[in-house]
Amino acid sequence: MTAAPLSARRHSVPQAVILSGSIGRGHDTVAEVCRRALVGTSLIGSPDTDGELDAAAPVCDCIELLGPIGARVAHRVFRTAISLPTVYDGFHFAQLRAEGPLARGGDGASARRILRALERRGLADGMALALAVFPTGAPVAAALGGRNRGAKAVVFCTDATAHSRWVHESIDLYLVTGELAAASLRRYEPQAEIAVLPPPVRPEFYEATTMGEARARFGVPLDASCVLLVSGGWGLGPVAEATRALAAAGHHVLAVSGSNLPLRRRLDELARQDCRVHSFGYCHDMPAAISAADVVVSAAGQTCNEVHAVGRRLAVLDSVPGHGRENLLSEVAVRGAAAASPSAKSVVKGVAAALEVSDPPPPWPVGSAGEWRACFLRALEPLGLL
Repeated sequence: MTAAPLSARRHSVPQAVILSGSIGRGHDTVAEVCRRALVGTSLIGSPDTDGELDAAAPVCDCIELLGPIGARVAHRVFRTAISLPTVYDGFHFAQLRAEGPLARGGDGASARRILRALERRGLADGMALALAVFPTGAPVAAALGGRNRGAKAVVFCTDATAHSRWVHESIDLYLVTGELAAASLRRYEPQAEIAVLPPPVRPEFYEATTMGEARARFGVPLDASCVLLVSGGWGLGPVAEATRALAAAGHHVLAVSGSNLPLRRRLDELARQDCRVHSFGYCHDMPAAISAADVVVSAAGQTCNEVHAVGRRLAVLDSVPGHGRENLLSEVAVRGAAAASPSAKSVVKGVAAALEVSDPPPPWPVGSAGEWRACFLRALEPLGLL
């Protein structure tokens, strides 16, 4: 099926629906990179405004589509589980990995609710592509592909390994970022169509400013040792304690608290006490912050890909259980990152280990957003949509 030109269908039904999830910020980043990569294709054309792009290829938050109560419950359950690593690890490995009944039952119920919400918004019919970048969206993409004649359902799993909820019947193509993820996916669907791509990264990370310019922006001396410390949008892990310990060890610390307001207050107080501490809520120029650092300490996730694209050393904080532990192991094994347990002492050791590596970080597999876009579109070509 070849989609009609955008000019022939403006203000009508979307041609691509992208299913993301507001558990963390990484999924939305992947969704936006994929959507922008589709601009200029025959699928959605070249919209003149962001509003036209939203109409042609809306990004839908699966958590928000659960409804106000469902979304609050989902966020609370996830945050509680993350704070209880043994509980989250148990669910991840005993249910998600092992195709347990709890995972299957919850998956089906949420998919039905999301589909009804899409129907109410007029987003369930007429599209040519349903792309899920969040596991809760995978069964929804499969259902959308099945109900729209000629439509294709695609799943993009950016985790190091794929658990069972990423995999569903009627998915036409799986996109992954490594051979380990491809192999783990085939555990559940041996005949799956899979394409391996470089991880998606926003264009600005390919064009980050120089270290000198970035340090001038943040007030960090050029001859100082500088660490960027970020642990997801929720500020998980011992961020304040590690900030204090890193500053005491002589490092300038760009410390990011995300939406964690109590953590922001603690970091602000540390910054008042020590000029080497630079406190941020959300850092609005993350490419420059990464460029300013000698080492970035981050939870395993999308930030790690951004660090690699800029070309900085990485120490991965073991603050996210379940899939986060698998992503951490992949960063260590594949990208040569250091690792740190969730304690201030271990973070200081992890930074020291990263600084001791004399070899430069391995080059990122693509050098620009245009190169990544070409890989993405090449993977979609067999679907006959472009």
